[in-house]
Amino acid sequence: MRTLKKNKFTDLMTKYNVSEREISLRFGIKLRTVRSWKWGEREIPQHIHDLLENELRRTQEDDKNL
Repeated sequence: MRTLKKNKFTDLMTKYNVSEREISLRFGIKLRTVRSWKWGEREIPQHIHDLLENELRRTQEDDKNL
């Protein structure tokens, strides 16, 4: 059994309450890639992390303004 490692990608998922599947579908990233970031098998590239965070933050702010 694998143990989920806390990392900057899992922090991002928790902060914005998004699932692996939602990130995969929304941003067109293969689910296997998303899972490898989540489980710490691969580190998410910083520029991808920043792009995801900016878009998730923007969307969250838009939702609050509705």
